[in-house]
Amino acid sequence: MTANINANLTSIYRKLAVSLEIEEAVSLETEESKKKDVIVITIIKKFQQDVNQILKCDTKSADFKSLLNYVAITALNASQSKKGMKHVISLALRNTVSTNSPMELVKTFISSLSAVAILSGGLTSTPEIPTGQSARRMMTSYSSNTTPFMEIEGLLDIAALKLTTQDVTTDTARKQYMELEEILRFVQMVKINNKNVNEAVKKEDVSLSLQDHDAIIQKLQAKMEMIMSKAKAGARSVMPEIPFDQLSTVQDIVSAIENLFGNQNLCSAVKQKLAKDGFDKTKFINLIRDFVHLADEAIHAPDYAKTQNGRFHPVSRAGYRDRDHDSFTLWSSAVRQEASKETLGKRFLKAINNEQPVDAMEQLIRNSFIEEVGLDTANVQDWTVDTIAVQKAICANLLLPLRALNETKQNLNKGEKELDPVIHKVVTDITRAVLEGRFREWRYENSKHQLSGLSEKQLEIWKSGTTAELCDLKTREEDDLGLFWVTKVGGPSHGFDQNGNCLLPLLCNSRTKAIMINDSRYPDTPAARSYLRLLHRKDGSPELFLEPFQRDFPHIEIFGDALEVDNVYYANIMIHAIKKAGQMGLPLTIHVYYGEIAKALNFSFELRKAKLLLKKSSGIFEASDTLSSKHDWVQMQDELTEPLYRLVHSPES
Repeated sequence: MTANINANLTSIYRKLAVSLEIEEAVSLETEESKKKDVIVITIIKKFQQDVNQILKCDTKSADFKSLLNYVAITALNASQSKKGMKHVISLALRNTVSTNSPMELVKTFISSLSAVAILSGGLTSTPEIPTGQSARRMMTSYSSNTTPFMEIEGLLDIAALKLTTQDVTTDTARKQYMELEEILRFVQMVKINNKNVNEAVKKEDVSLSLQDHDAIIQKLQAKMEMIMSKAKAGARSVMPEIPFDQLSTVQDIVSAIENLFGNQNLCSAVKQKLAKDGFDKTKFINLIRDFVHLADEAIHAPDYAKTQNGRFHPVSRAGYRDRDHDSFTLWSSAVRQEASKETLGKRFLKAINNEQPVDAMEQLIRNSFIEEVGLDTANVQDWTVDTIAVQKAICANLLLPLRALNETKQNLNKGEKELDPVIHKVVTDITRAVLEGRFREWRYENSKHQLSGLSEKQLEIWKSGTTAELCDLKTREEDDLGLFWVTKVGGPSHGFDQNGNCLLPLLCNSRTKAIMINDSRYPDTPAARSYLRLLHRKDGSPELFLEPFQRDFPHIEIFGDALEVDNVYYANIMIHAIKKAGQMGLPLTIHVYYGEIAKALNFSFELRKAKLLLKKSSGIFEASDTLSSKHDWVQMQDELTEPLYRLVHSPES
């Protein structure tokens, strides 16, 4: 009997795998999403019918029945998830092997499905469990005595996450920690969703036990704490970033060299060279100063090629200045940091002793910067890399963002591999424009189609830097090298080290400027920022669109998050935007949420609802929580937004 059941189950799984592959092809027809849903539901219903036939052979096993139902529910949810599981379920089915009992076969399938889903990156949080009638219909057959997510135990085995002492001293530990963290978030989301399901089906007297979730969460957290404690014990110590104003004298520079390299020979070589004549000493000292900053960054920078992008990187500019990386980032990056220290030290000594020290230092700075951002000097031979441009990039702390973009560009495609070639080109174009000293000009030229409808005077004003001041707060506009760090002010999800695809449109689209607020009490970093966009109405006429603002996280920690504080900051931003709109003679749109601030400032706005035209993005993507509910999306052609309620200020008012 068991052998027949196993054979039947295996056959059903294979059929389901083929069906889901067909469903994947259907899912490509985005306009037929309803048709896709019907097909998927039909597949699952047929699967459940086949399961019911098998259940007639073993009606005594309530656990077996509930597990089979859970397989169907999981398959349905995964198939209909927003991210799209594609072949994940098929792979899980194919990886399932026949065992001694139907129960074990189903357990193996569930574990395999979860492992493939999470580790493939296709499922970073649980799909929504059906609610309402769908939930009641599906969950009534769900046994309340069964652990609904027993696959987590299998996941720990299949993903090779068993923790041993030797593993905790290698990069494997960090991967384990991240995978456990991902699973933890998965289970926590499941727990929340199950509460919703319980509410939806309570009339049917069906409830899911949440005790199992709590037990799994505690187990995961305990293992994560154990790994982190081991990591902290072996983490590499670092020193904070060297401020530019601390290298004002030769002695400051020499002391910094000693602290960075721990090499007295380098310090002596610098002093001996400066005691000689026959070269431009002022230029030589400036080059050494910039090299020290380059070395300071490289010796302490994350190895993004290894760590990749994620939430574990510092959330703010201040965090990077303090080298406030998590232990794993430091740990994983130590090998590269030590290699940079050794290589830069040797090359520096050679350049100092060169008969043409200025030329040698210029070449050292150019080549070192190119290599440290993840490029091969042999691949940039046709670039016109400019020493002054590289020095400006060093002063703007661009080693980190350029390295992150170049070394994580394969992760920026949002699951659409066909975008890789164009993403790689955009990242290369950005890097080249910076190193050739023409980033700002390239940005305006590369996306000039976005500025259509502007007169020459309006275009000139748009490119110029407007400023404003209110309550000891000053605003300025950023449209140059400072853009790379803009998204580390406020919500870090758009940062170069987390979701770099969200940063690309800011770097590439001249329709967007960043309004930065400087607070005299917070001198080292902008306290807040907001995007000012130049968009178009359906008739092609341009208007300015002011996004909501973001405050720097450390600034909030120091000065609080009271609404009154936020209102003052956004009032300052609004004054800046209205001033810009007045200079350009264009209407200004703001979010309806800020209407009270507009009234307090005595600015007149009228409520409108209409679609706005987004010219195609030169950065492949666009990112906005105001223009779309998608947060970030591929925007390689002109498109209209959904109808937006907004407050519009006319220039004549």
